[in-house]
Amino acid sequence: MSAGRAYKDKEELYRLIISQLLYDGYQREALTLIETIRPLPECPPSSRLLTVYQKGNEIDKEERDARQVFSGNSCTGIDLEYESDVTLTSPDASHYETVYVTSHKEASKCSAFSPDGLFVATGSVDASIKLLDVEKMVAKAASAANAVQDLPEQHPVVKTYYDHVEEVCIICYITFNVFVALHDNILINLSEDTQKITELLNCLPELFNGTEDTDSCLGAALQAAHKCLVNSGGRITVFQTVLPSIGPGKLTSREDPNERASKDVKNLKPANDFYQRLALECNGQHIAIDLFMLNKQYADIATISPAARYSSGSINSYYGFSATNASLVEKFEFDFRRYLVRKIGFEAVMRVRCTKGICVSDFHGNGFVRSTDLLALPNVNPDAGFAMKLTVEETLDVYPNAIFQAALLYTTSKGERRIRVHTLMLPVTGSVHELVSSADVMAVVGFLGCMAVDRSISASLNDAREALINAVSDCLVAYRDKQTRSSSFNSIYVPPSLTLFPLYILALLKCIAFRSRISTKLDERVAALLSIKSRPLAYTFAMIYPGLYSLTDLLPAEQAYPRPLHLSAAYLSLNGAFLLDKGDEMILLVRKAIPISWCLNVLDVASFNNIPQTGMIGLPVLENEQSSKLRGFIEHLLSNRVHHAPLLIIRDDSPQKNLFFDSLLEDRTESTSSYPEFLQYIQKIMNN
Repeated sequence: MSAGRAYKDKEELYRLIISQLLYDGYQREALTLIETIRPLPECPPSSRLLTVYQKGNEIDKEERDARQVFSGNSCTGIDLEYESDVTLTSPDASHYETVYVTSHKEASKCSAFSPDGLFVATGSVDASIKLLDVEKMVAKAASAANAVQDLPEQHPVVKTYYDHVEEVCIICYITFNVFVALHDNILINLSEDTQKITELLNCLPELFNGTEDTDSCLGAALQAAHKCLVNSGGRITVFQTVLPSIGPGKLTSREDPNERASKDVKNLKPANDFYQRLALECNGQHIAIDLFMLNKQYADIATISPAARYSSGSINSYYGFSATNASLVEKFEFDFRRYLVRKIGFEAVMRVRCTKGICVSDFHGNGFVRSTDLLALPNVNPDAGFAMKLTVEETLDVYPNAIFQAALLYTTSKGERRIRVHTLMLPVTGSVHELVSSADVMAVVGFLGCMAVDRSISASLNDAREALINAVSDCLVAYRDKQTRSSSFNSIYVPPSLTLFPLYILALLKCIAFRSRISTKLDERVAALLSIKSRPLAYTFAMIYPGLYSLTDLLPAEQAYPRPLHLSAAYLSLNGAFLLDKGDEMILLVRKAIPISWCLNVLDVASFNNIPQTGMIGLPVLENEQSSKLRGFIEHLLSNRVHHAPLLIIRDDSPQKNLFFDSLLEDRTESTSSYPEFLQYIQKIMNN
């Protein structure tokens, strides 16, 4: 029995015990066990455990009686004249009658009824499958006997599938009881079967081109893939476009469009633990699950994402994806190409060790915490980010330095077992001033963001927002209290290393993950939350606090790159063009009074009015110095980035201009405060 199967059996046993205790009136004992086990969903009162016990006793008694019968060695063989007392329910073959006849183009070799008996499927040598409605077949026979004309919707053949490329030899309903034929040998070798893989990829665009079936059995597909990889390990790549609607792990929509702008954001937690339990089983077999979410509508990323989070996979979201969305198509193509060619480590574990008196109390990132300082990672890739919370449990006065060591043990794609070790030594100090002066503000804000994500999921979004604000005020109060007695309570004292700390926290509060009272689709918010926890710090910061650059006055060649501007409309001149770098996308805003020469040299259009209202994707390649410098600057921004950022060019009066102006974080909006107002609010909290 596998570890995952044993875990499920124990979980079911505990649920039966709780239900039996509630049924028998032992409320206190049941509540004690519920607090320890925390079963999901809740256990209703039931006497099922007693029934199982009674049936088990009956089976044991029958087995004991059977052992007594055969223990005397008196049996000489099989009694061929023995007549079974089992009553057969099926009629004799002579009593069967033909109800409905349908045909394939060639011979039919298999058929199967659905578990509920409502449908029957037949498979043929011509590679087709017919699905028939049993009730409609019976009704068809009755109407034929009574000479009643049938309506098209009464036709027994529900659908004919032409999705297979070879003859259908077996049919099995696997929606709830997953069955994989020959799963030990179903995988093929890439180098030996390149032609078969190429043929499959070539026929995929047409394979389901005419299908009208929008149901998704993601849970069953993942279970089947797990069975295929259970003996070898590896990774499962999932492309999901809709909400899983049938089979194990099926879900129902939990998003209410009317609550997208509410202050209290609901349904950030998973609806059930099916995908988490599946991920833990995969983790134990060194299997990672990578998600590419290409959904246009709600797909419940909050519930599906644990499949990747606990198996050390990656979560890539392209909300609103369609073949006509050139920007998202370009981004997905770039990201997926990198996904296929980037280096990867298998069967990895990460351990973090510290000086005595310091311990690791929490991990952030995709993986399973096997012990306090050990992270199990079936797959590890260079695009993943991790954060650790360290707790000082003992005084460190006896040590002049504290040492931290992170070790990653993994297997390369060539089968080589390697270990990579990073060691960091930092001085120990008792001075708050020295501690604060050496703080890395980006690391501090990034880690607070990870903690806020956990608070949003476990408690509420409002609690997470309050915690971020309190982190700023508490830090500044502690620093102020260590200053001279003449410090004024009407001023905010910020150490040089944390000058931008309040600004970055405001940016975090305004980003799509934590913003409040602004219409935000639930899947987009959840994807942003998970991105903060699992992506490298530089990528997270580009999403939190984008870079803003003026492109109309590029510097000479020796100083080719412009400096970033404050995220405020006050810095946007009417005759300029400005680039907003948001990490996963870039937006170039062209103002109304832009010079005609700039439009000609950079965009290859006659004037501002010739820029399409729908925008442009990417810059044209033009043979002039201004165009070369601008394209070189954008290539510089993308040079060290692991995720692609497509460039969208929009006009000042475009319907899409809010994509740009909503990112000007230092300005006030209808539902958010400006940076000066936020500082005043922080000062008010500090004084109280």
